Amino acid sequence: MGNGCSDEKKLSSREKILFAAFDLFHEKGIQATSVDDILRQSGTGKSQFYHYFKSKEGIVRAILADMHEQLKRDISLNPAIESWSDLELWLKAPAQIQESCSCRRGCPVGTIAANLSPEDEAIRQDIQLIFETIKSKPHAFFMAQQTQNKLKPSADPDSLATFCVSVIQGTALLSKIERNTNPFHSGVEHALIYLKSFRIEG
Repeated sequence: MGNGCSDEKKLSSREKILFAAFDLFHEKGIQATSVDDILRQSGTGKSQFYHYFKSKEGIVRAILADMHEQLKRDISLNPAIESWSDLELWLKAPAQIQESCSCRRGCPVGTIAANLSPEDEAIRQDIQLIFETIKSKPHAFFMAQQTQNKLKPSADPDSLATFCVSVIQGTALLSKIERNTNPFHSGVEHALIYLKSFRIEG
């Protein structure tokens, strides 16, 4: 689905609607975006929208499903982590996306998640799947390190992987607020110090 700051290409009506909705949800959130906003930005009509999507919830779920498939299919979006250097690159990668948007946006999934209401259970589950897929890469790394006796037995790979995702989400939000990536880089550097404290040297 892209990073929300991106490129123009020849698109079908369905793709135009999806890209416009993704961009608006990323910029403004779900609640602040109306179907009319999506139609205006995509240059499509209501009949086209409702032909492909029955409701705004339907298009949110379609976007999330597409993002989830891209994360599973495209290793460049969520690469394997096989070393501490890989982990550092993985943690720092989102800063490049923020810089490309002049830090005016946070994580697209996080932005959608922040707008959820208690009634949006299906969307919440979709987002949870995405975060689990993202978390799987650091989790696999920490598990491998522990199996190889390179990580302290007291370390919990699942908790450390959750911590990694939390660092990215929190620092992305602060960078958006401050309009620079200093909070992101500072947060990642401190996170790496903490994570490496679980290493077994030797």
